[in-house]
Amino acid sequence: MNYGYTAVAPDTDSLELAASDEADRFCIQLYERVAGAVDLRGSDVLEVGSGRGGGASYMKRYLGPATVVGADLSRRAVRLCNRYRAIPGLRFRPGRRAGAAVSRRILRRGRERRVVALLPVDGRFPRGGAPGVAAGGHFLFADFRSGEKVRRLQDELARCPLDVVDEE
Repeated sequence: MNYGYTAVAPDTDSLELAASDEADRFCIQLYERVAGAVDLRGSDVLEVGSGRGGGASYMKRYLGPATVVGADLSRRAVRLCNRYRAIPGLRFRPGRRAGAAVSRRILRRGRERRVVALLPVDGRFPRGGAPGVAAGGHFLFADFRSGEKVRRLQDELARCPLDVVDEE
């Protein structure tokens, strides 16, 4: 679930949006905070748990990746997204394991493109790092937890072969 994001400091939410995106400003600001933390231009982006596709659509339209693939367990959501969010370079597919398949296919074709995965985390961080993230890529995610659960997540991240670049 994307409950949205707003900066704590006043006057820092100056994200320029098309009028048609204003109604989704707070949800989009979460994507901007997380996915906007790295340069996505020319990247292949995988979002696992893409839901109704608004975040994937935002990333493709505003952040400049070559492709965005949204993967979701709900085949109905995938069908709706492919019907109503269709733009060049953006597609949706069913499944939670699509990340590994997408990245392997990209690498098998001999392309040296980085794959960026934006994943919601529902309790545990994946062992062994971020599935589907090619070398040189980024694993970006947003989640909210409290107290002990935050410390547990930080411990899990420390055991993964990833470098934490930013955390809020």
